[in-house]
Amino acid sequence: MLSISSLTLVDFGPYRGQQRIDLTRDEGVFLIYGPNGRGKTNLHNAFRWALYGYTLDRRRRGAPESIANSESRKTAGHASFKTILEFRYGDELAGTRRH
Repeated sequence: MLSISSLTLVDFGPYRGQQRIDLTRDEGVFLIYGPNGRGKTNLHNAFRWALYGYTLDRRRRGAPESIANSESRKTAGHASFKTILEFRYGDELAGTRRH
């Protein structure tokens, strides 16, 4: 059975530095909830970027340069970000990376 095992973000949207979300469970559904303005849509866009290579901004494709964390952009002097989505198939681990 194929399942998502983790999502790692590096300077993606409001998520500064490296953030890893572990999604390993035998069964069930993961729900992501919280108050408005806390990054749920950005997290959804991180999955979308890792899988399809684009994000949505108010129902239109977002510009990749606008995805990078603004504080990291100021520090580094350029915009960069990364998403890593890891899958598990049985005992095998595979992943997809987008920069």
